Amino acid sequence: TMSSDARLQVMYRIANAAIRPYPYPHFYATEIFPEDYYAELRAQLPPATSYMTLAETGRVSPGAYKERSVFLFEDESFGHVENTRAEFWRDVRDWLLDDEITNLLVAKFAPHIEERFDGYSGKVQLSTETFLVKDSTGYEIGPHTDAPHRLLSMLFYLPGDSRWRHCGTSIYLPKDRNFTCAGGPHYLPDPFECMATMPYEPNTLFGFMRTDNSFHGVEPM
Repeated sequence: TMSSDARLQVMYRIANAAIRPYPYPHFYATEIFPEDYYAELRAQLPPATSYMTLAETGRVSPGAYKERSVFLFEDESFGHVENTRAEFWRDVRDWLLDDEITNLLVAKFAPHIEERFDGYSGKVQLSTETFLVKDSTGYEIGPHTDAPHRLLSMLFYLPGDSRWRHCGTSIYLPKDRNFTCAGGPHYLPDPFECMATMPYEPNTLFGFMRTDNSFHGVEPM
């Protein structure tokens, strides 16, 4: 089937993308989905009216990030779109982060994950979540390392063409090279240098591991 072919290609592209270790472990993969499946992903994107702002989800404080909206892969969101579209995204949710792909990602970052949990004797429980994100003009997010509970982030870029390639996620380096952050706050850009921006190109994936120096953000759109 189309989704099983897509699943195999995603596994292949993730497993064989080279990890860039500096300034923190990350990778960038192209042609992540087969072309026909990518076209179907684009065709099945829910209408903007079915997204909710990040604040409405309770994930951030009220009024924050008004330009960022999300479509959560939950019954409430699925109820806002027609059945065929809901079924398509339920299928994506079920295969995109199943155990095999999750284990493949953990194995890929294994040395870095072992280093993070070195000396930690507690039980580590992994959970996954998938959702669609839509950012509008005016969106920006200052350098931050992500919440402390986060392990890996996979950002699948789904644009229709390359005109917004400069709008991808940026990697930052603190001017004070010893500065780290255990996670949480977002910083003003001044004390940081923008080291690289992952091109926001069709059918690509930017994946990285949360560390105390995994500073990333989005330049003002």
